Amino acid sequence: MRFIADAMLGRLSRWLRLLGYDTASEPTEDTAILKAAIAEERTLLTRDKRLYEYARRLGVDTLFIGQPKLEDQLVELSRKVGWRTLEIDPSRSRCPRCNGKLSELSRSQVSSDVPEKVLSYHSRFWKCDTCGKIYWMGRHWLNIRKKINGANRALSEGER
Repeated sequence: MRFIADAMLGRLSRWLRLLGYDTASEPTEDTAILKAAIAEERTLLTRDKRLYEYARRLGVDTLFIGQPKLEDQLVELSRKVGWRTLEIDPSRSRCPRCNGKLSELSRSQVSSDVPEKVLSYHSRFWKCDTCGKIYWMGRHWLNIRKKINGANRALSEGER
């Protein structure tokens, strides 16, 4: 599934990329978003009720995301598209910054691009094929896991 998100869902779009979903978010004007959704055959994600209704009238595959908090947005979207669980697999993840594909690299391939301390603690690295940003599972990974686990609990319990 491929998405395009409006500006109000920028954080959600970054998380969808981490989850491995091709998620564009570049256009900021409604007209440009709609044109891109149609041309690239993407599902539009929006918090803008007027944009949602207009897109539906045009026949654009559109989902309205009403929840304001990220974890709740992940749950709402998952329920709407039928996902039973959310899983981050770095081999499928996309660059959260630019949506580019990630390639796994060895320590030696990134040794001149990351701090020495990072090299001593981590053995797996990924580099965006588009923007060149390098990623590893640092401390922030605990927060990522916590959010995903919380969303998965809500999905399995049907609380939200």
